[in-house]
Amino acid sequence: MKPQILLFVTFVLFSCNSKKNNSTDKIATRQKITRKLSSNSDYQISVWNDYTIQEKNEPDFTVFYLYPTDTTKKLFGKGGIYFGGHPQQILPDIDKKLTKDSLLNGNLLGKKTTWTIFDYGNNLSAETILEFGNYSKISAFAYGHNYSDIDSLIRTLESLKLDK
Repeated sequence: MKPQILLFVTFVLFSCNSKKNNSTDKIATRQKITRKLSSNSDYQISVWNDYTIQEKNEPDFTVFYLYPTDTTKKLFGKGGIYFGGHPQQILPDIDKKLTKDSLLNGNLLGKKTTWTIFDYGNNLSAETILEFGNYSKISAFAYGHNYSDIDSLIRTLESLKLDK
C-alpha cells in the first residue's frame, strides 16, 4: 500500500474514533443526581444535574416538567410527570407525518407499564399512564430527537420513587 493511502486511511480511522469517543465521553461524564420533585413532594427522581424541575399546580392536578437548564442546548430532550385524575393522553400529532408508533414495556413506581412511542423522523414522543384508582393517575411523558434521547428520558422518568 502506498504511504499516502496508508496515511489517509489511518487519519480517517483515527478521526472517526476520536469523534465517537468524544461524544461518548460527553454523555458518560454527565452526572445524575437524586432530587425531590419539589420541596413538598413525596417523590424523588434521578435526573441530570443540568436539568431543571419545574412544578405547575392546578386545583385538581400537578405536573413536574423536566428540561435542560440551558434551553439553548438540545441535550436529551424534555419530559414530565403528571399527578391527577385525568391525564391528557398523547396522541399522534396530525400536523406531523407519523413514521412509526410502537409500544415498550416499562416499570414505573414498581408497577409494570407500557410506553407508547410516536416517531416523526427527527422528533419522538413517549408516554405511559399508571392508574392507582378512580382519581389517582400518574402520566410520565417525554419528547426527544431520537431513540437514544427517548430511552434516556424513559430511564430517568422510571427512576421516580417515593421519598422515604
